Formats: sequence, structure tokens, C-alpha cells
Amino acid sequence: KESISDKVRALIQFLGSCHENTIGIVFVKERATAHMLHRLLFKYPDTCNRFSLGILVGTSTRPVGKRDIFDFSHHESQSKTLDKFRSGEVNLLVATSVLEEGIDVPQCNLVICFDEPANLKSFVQRRGRARLRESKLVMFLESAKKSRLAEWERLEHEMKLLYEMEER
Repeated sequence: KESISDKVRALIQFLGSCHENTIGIVFVKERATAHMLHRLLFKYPDTCNRFSLGILVGTSTRPVGKRDIFDFSHHESQSKTLDKFRSGEVNLLVATSVLEEGIDVPQCNLVICFDEPANLKSFVQRRGRARLRESKLVMFLESAKKSRLAEWERLEHEMKLLYEMEER
């Protein structure tokens, strides 16, 4: 317990406070982070007893001779994980940006950005994953970057206004 970072401890504490019907995605930047966080949450008593966990990360298209350890996540097992998430068998996914767009997950009611989104598009896409009523977006930001959330929300609002003007 003592060897985890404050950020991971805060994530575990937050997940422990979630409603029992929580179906969520924890977005991280890197595949290595996704694998380590998934493993930690899977073994940590406060989360493994509360959530059925899955992991979704992008897969490499590099030639066989140049793969690293994370390239051995088979596409088939990732597809099964997504099916289990859609059916409710898995209720918490740790994912990279691979889950930001092009994949429908209508029952999701919690999106956690463990790492800061790369840009406004990522922010909007991630937030759009949690569409159910009473859904939550939670961002783990360094104290110095907390104003970024308000900035993204302002930019998103401006983007919507421009889109509405074009539609007219």
C-alpha cells in the first residue's frame, strides 16, 4: 500500500466512493501505464472486490522483429474485452486513446482522465464516452494545470456555437 503514488492512491480512493452501478473508463496516455494501472487495480483489495476490470490499448503494426512486450496483446482478446464491457461483465476499463472515438459504449457513466488529454479533441471525445444521465467526468490534473479544464470547456462551448452557426 505504501509504494503507490499519491495520484494512484487518489484514484483508488475515488473509485472506492463510486456508486455500485458505476460503469467507467480510466484513460491513460501510454500502454505501459495502462498495463501497470490495470494490474494494480486488479490486485488492490479496494478495487478488485468492487470492479470487474478490463484493459484496452492500441496494438502495434510494426514488423514482428521490432515488437516490444506490449505488442503481444492480441486483437481478439481486446475485442472480447470490449464485448464484455458492452454487456456489463466488465464495468471498469483502463484504456489508452484507442477508445476515444469510433467505438460505441452507451452504458458508460464515468470517464476518468488519469493523464491529461493530449488536446481539445481528446477531451471532447473522452467526455463523450459518458453519455448517460448523471454521468461524470473526472480529471486528475496537477495543481498548476487545474485551469486547463475550464479552458477546454470554454473552447468546447465556442466550438459548439460555431457549429450551430454553420448549421443555420
